[in-house]
This record gives sequence, structure tokens and C-alpha cells, in this order.
Amino acid sequence: MIQKINKKGNIHNFIIYISCGLIGVLLFLLIYGYKILDFTYVDWLFEERNSDLFQSQIGFEFFRRSPWKFPLGSYNSYPYPSGTSIVFTDSIPLIALFFKLFKHILPYNFQYFGLWGLICFFLQGFLSSILLKNFIHNNKLILLISPVYICSTNILWRLFRHSSLGGQWIIILALIAWTYRKKLNHLQMVFVWSAITALSVLIHVYFLVMIGIMMCGCLLENILTTKKLKWSIITFCSAVFCTLVSFYIIGGFEIANSAFEEGVGIYSMNLNALFNSLEYSAFIRSFPSNPGQYEGLQYLGAGMILLLFLVLCNINIKDIKDMFKKDKIKKIIPISIVILILTIMALSPVVVIHTKTILDYSHITFITKILGIVRATGRFFWPVWYMIVTAIFIFLYRKYKNSRKLYFIFGFCVMIQMLDIVPSIPYSSEALKGQYTYDNELSSPIWEELSTKAKHVVLMTEGTYGHEKLAWYAAKNNMTMNIGYFSRKDMDTLNQYMYDSYINLCNENIEEDTIYCIPFDRQNTSYTSQKALEFDVDGYKVIVSRKLIDEEKYKELVKPEEENAYKKIQERRKILMREENVPEIMLENEMIHIKNVEILNHVNELEIKGILKNISSQNYYSYNGIHHPVALYYSIYNKNGDLIKNTDSNQVDFRYFFNETILPSGEESFSFKIDVSDIRPGEYILMLDLLQEGVLCFSSYNNSNYKYTINIKH
Repeated sequence: MIQKINKKGNIHNFIIYISCGLIGVLLFLLIYGYKILDFTYVDWLFEERNSDLFQSQIGFEFFRRSPWKFPLGSYNSYPYPSGTSIVFTDSIPLIALFFKLFKHILPYNFQYFGLWGLICFFLQGFLSSILLKNFIHNNKLILLISPVYICSTNILWRLFRHSSLGGQWIIILALIAWTYRKKLNHLQMVFVWSAITALSVLIHVYFLVMIGIMMCGCLLENILTTKKLKWSIITFCSAVFCTLVSFYIIGGFEIANSAFEEGVGIYSMNLNALFNSLEYSAFIRSFPSNPGQYEGLQYLGAGMILLLFLVLCNINIKDIKDMFKKDKIKKIIPISIVILILTIMALSPVVVIHTKTILDYSHITFITKILGIVRATGRFFWPVWYMIVTAIFIFLYRKYKNSRKLYFIFGFCVMIQMLDIVPSIPYSSEALKGQYTYDNELSSPIWEELSTKAKHVVLMTEGTYGHEKLAWYAAKNNMTMNIGYFSRKDMDTLNQYMYDSYINLCNENIEEDTIYCIPFDRQNTSYTSQKALEFDVDGYKVIVSRKLIDEEKYKELVKPEEENAYKKIQERRKILMREENVPEIMLENEMIHIKNVEILNHVNELEIKGILKNISSQNYYSYNGIHHPVALYYSIYNKNGDLIKNTDSNQVDFRYFFNETILPSGEESFSFKIDVSDIRPGEYILMLDLLQEGVLCFSSYNNSNYKYTINIKH
């Protein structure tokens, strides 16, 4: 496309494009500094508020150390054993695949996210100038207004949180393909759109949806203006084929169940989004909005709001009539359809102004299932944001032509725009300019010795609690890890693996190449036995096979065997068998029994009642009169198996403990309430689990007897 422009002999334009790109580079260095461009400086990625960057870096660390396999973007080491794809760790597959080619020569510490940010800023300036050049034939004005595209609040907020979503230059590239449509022949149009859609999934799948809709608008315009259907169909089919191939190669189909309805309607765009700064403005106060609607951040900026006001003051009936002339209506219709679709998607499925719900169609299952594939629908307005900004500049340029007033107007408003976004700059870059040092806190010498022999790290915890330090340790030492943050993952396999690992641990079936870890504040039981050693170090209970480590070398760190849980389990089991005639039961089958469960559906509240029966069959929780508190823990899932709500870990009720005086035939009633006011009406699955001080001991996940269908109504 650029070559075609250059062939027309305007090399000066190309210099302008490069200059706008360099403005992007300059602004990047002014905002973020240069230290993050050091490939070996990884510490800044782990600063607390950059937790999403941690996820991205960890994903790449496991990926680059894994052997090549097909699909090229897939690997099994994280999360183990299900594996995943680089697509689902927000690690920018395009860049990750490139650098994995050099895996054997890359330094021990390596990151590319600083470079990615620099590339994004350059391309924002470079491509926006190409887009504007098709409408504004004044290079000085293009140079003047390019910072608006480079420093949009969408870019500043996203770039070093969800780094791949900072690649919004791909949207501008799609707009270029659309606006330069007439300068492309049929084959070039097929190639351009196929390349852009395939490239979009190599950055982030969200871009594919946006660009796919824009491509359809372009093809519709092509059909309306040329009245030829053939090449539009060929372009569409080619783009779909190339995208599917690209997505398959990077492992996009590795996770079968990739739709999550949780978050749909929460991460949407508010109707006030264009003017709601969400505290990213120096001049305009924030408006109310619902939690989660930061994903719909679309703030125009004070400078662009002034220009929009100027447009509204200057537009007249003649301008409106010109829009609907026969030669223009064929362009207006496709653009309007694309804007309408993207806007509806961004607002869906709960339309909100401030905090007031205007329209809610989240109860329509078909819609929520479709939107559940992407969840954060508020992002889909990004192409419309760029269209609005571009349209404002085009209108004022044509209104004032080359008047000197235009330099003053654009210059003043761009200055206001840059000053307005100042509050977002420290928030995005304060920690990035300093030499932040990451302290992994795994200081015990046993970690180094274990790293030479172990192959797997298994963390047994709720959700992803306490996984960060262990994930980094496992990644840097070529081990596998079972827990982490992923946009999509095989929860069935991972839950089963953690459950089986815990049961094996309790039965002394210790894998000789595995490090078992439990956060300190999640359990107080000892696991030292004839086969296993427990070390309480660096915030974890670390349980390993005696064959994996030199016990004599670290004997001061070993948890004493006389506190061993297994021995007390066996002793208590023998007493029960002798005195109460209780048959021998395998540990994995020792379950609580729940009967007479009653679920009362009150307004915005569920009340759960029932009876715990034979609770002392879980005898391994109470030894010699010491009562280990055990809690009933609830989880609510939708019909797809996605977790919607569970017990707040800070509010777990541990009063249901196993008392030595309760016989195997004993019973104890229970009752608790669940606030469901924040859950959409519909059918869900309630599961009851058993936890000891936060660690899952028994789960209804594998037993349908403890799964209850509930209907939530408001």
C-alpha cells in the first residue's frame, strides 16, 4: 500500500509518515523512559500493579523453554497437565513466536514488552498519518494532530496492563485498507484483508472481531459502488481461511470450552463513555459508572471534546444534505452499519447511563453465549473512537480549508489534549522509569537443590492464591506448574489434577519428581512421614519425597514426624474400626454425607439448610481432642461450568468442625445464606465443598450427589 503511494512520486509524504512515527517514539521515551527497552530488565514487569504483565511474562517464560510442537503456539508445562497456548496468556503470539526461534541464544532474563510498546507508539503515529493523508492534504497539520492518535487514553491505559491490546495500530491499518479501497485492485484487496485479519489474531483475538466487522463494511461498500459481488466474496472467504489457519497454527483451538458468560454485561461500555474520563483527565471530572466499565474506557480527551463542540457549531443543513447525496450514500450506509454494530456490542447486554440501567437483555441466552466468547464487550467501540476522531479532523479541515485559523485551532486543542491526559501518564509509567527490583522471596537454600531434581510444582490452593512466586521459580527452572492466570483454561482437567494430587498426598503416594506446596495460611497439618518431608519455608508448606532432597542437610527445617497427619489418621481409623465397628474406608472415599438439603429462594437471597451426617467419618481432621475447624463452602456455576460466585475467603464460617464426641452415626444441622442480587436470573448449579482452613479437602466436583440445580429470580 505504501509502495503504491510512493510510486506516485511523493517521497515527501513518506518522510512525513516516518516523522509522525518518530513523534510516537519521542512521546514513548518521554512517558515511559528508556530503561524498559533493556531486554534483560524483567523486574519492572512484576511491580504489583502490573500483575497482568506478570501473567504475560510468565506465559512467555514457560513457552520459550518448552520444546517446539504443533500447533506452534501450544505447550504443556503451564498449566500442567492440560497445557495451553500462548494465545491465552496475553503474551502477544506474534512476538513470542519470533523470539522463541532464538530460544537457545536468548539471555536467562529476557523480556520484549518494552520493545512492543515502542513499536506500538511508532506505528500509531506512522499509520495514523497515512490514514489522514487520504483526506487532509497538509503535511504540517498531519504532524500537528498525530499525537492525538499516539496518546489516546485507550493506548496509555492498556499498553502496560493488557500489552497486546496496546496494538491498536492494527485498527488504524484496517481503516487505511478501507479508505484506500479504490486504490487497490481486486487481488491486492484480497491480499490486504487476508493479511490484516490473520495478523490480528497473532496480536489479540479481540482485534479480529473488530476488524472482521470493518472488513464486512468495506466489502459491502465495494458491492454497493461497483455492483460486483464476486471479488467481495473471494476476499471474505480468503480472509476467513487465512485467519483460521493462523489461529490454528498458534494453538487457538487448544482449549475447547472457550466461552465464559461471567463478566458479560459487567465489562461493557457506559453511554457516557466518550465524556467520562474515569479520573484520567486534568480538566474534566469523572461521571458515575458501574464497576467493571473501565473496560469501556473511550474518553475523547478535553481537546477533542472542544473540537467536537466546534464541529457541532459549524455543521449546517447543507452539510447534512451533502452526506445523503447519491454518490455518498453508498459510503455512508456501510459505515453507519459498522458503527451501529460495534456500538451495540460495546453496550451489550446491559445498557447503562451512569449507574442507571436503560435496557437489559442479558436473559437472552443466545446473546450472552455469543458475547461470552469475548466478555469485555466495552472494548469493541475502539474502531468507532478512531472513526469519530478522524471525522472531526476531516470535517474541520474541509470547513476551514487551509486557513491559518486551522493551525491555531488544531494546535491549541492538541495542546489541551496533551495537558488533559497528564494524570494518566504517572499512573502508566511511574514505576517503569525507576529500577524496580523484584524480590521473589524464595530465599531458602532448599529451592536451589530441589530445582536440580524436581520436574513438577503442584500448588494446592484456592483459585490462584500464592502462585506468583512459584510460577516464576518453576518457569526459570524448566519445571511444570499447575496454576496460573489464563484467559481460557481447561478447568475440568486442572481441578481433577489438583484434587488427585491432594488425595495422593494424604495417602503418602508421593511422586518423587514433584514439589507439593500449600500456602502457610491455608493449612496447619504436618505432612512429614516415612516417604515425605515437609519444610515450612518462604510462606509455603513444601512437601517432597525423601528421595528428592538431603534430609540431614536441612534437618533443622523439617517438620517433626510426631506431628504427622498420616499417623494420626491411621491411629484414629484403627480406634473407630475396633470400638465402633466402622469398616475400612479408603481416604479418597471418606466423604461427608449431606441430607435433607432445602434451598429457599428469597428476594435476592438463597437460604441453604441441611444436615451433615456421619461427619466423624472425616476423622482425620480431629486428633486427640484437637479440633481442626472445617467449613462448608459453596460454589455457584452456570450451565457451562463457569464459576459465578463462591464463598468469600474472608467470610468462611468454620463452626462446622469435627468433634471427637460425635459418633459415625451422629448428625449436625447447618444453615447459611447467599446474596444473589448480583447474579443474573436463570438456572445455575450449586455445589457444596468441605474446606479445612482454606484448603479444599472434599469437593462435590466429582460427586453429583452434592450438586443442586437452583433457579435465581429477582
